[in-house]
Amino acid sequence: MKKKSNHIKTLVIVIFIALFSIPFQYSSQNTYLAPKKFQIVMKVSPNDTTLQTNDTAFKSTTVLIAKGFVLLVDTINVFKIHLRLGTTDSIFNLLNKNFVFNVQGNFQDGTSYQREGKLLKFGLGNYNGLNNFYGEVKIEYNQNHFSNTLSFKNRKDN
Repeated sequence: MKKKSNHIKTLVIVIFIALFSIPFQYSSQNTYLAPKKFQIVMKVSPNDTTLQTNDTAFKSTTVLIAKGFVLLVDTINVFKIHLRLGTTDSIFNLLNKNFVFNVQGNFQDGTSYQREGKLLKFGLGNYNGLNNFYGEVKIEYNQNHFSNTLSFKNRKDN
């Protein structure tokens, strides 16, 4: 009986070590990965009447609905998603918002957030006539660690 008891103790110790060492091994190797993909789409509002059939650029009064999509490599230890949107690649004057990973919904500032596994979908607000826009996303992990920034740009004037 003593031999069986020693095997059970050994098994419990192995499981305990495995449970508590896996997160640390994982975090030291993969915790701060940037998103796999980031994209911003401007869709013409269904109520907009300024666009003509052959237009290649939006008019300054064209109402656009901004949507953002982020594909994560993994969701372990993700705390917040930092999104910025601007009219240049250095001035993010349109949106600078941090979305809490586990808080989905429609927010009072006109933004929204929905998560489907590793795919994150954002409503980023309505804008007028944006032909050139830039975005950045970075992931904040638990304990205030950050991924590298992933950028997106859309330019219609070059």
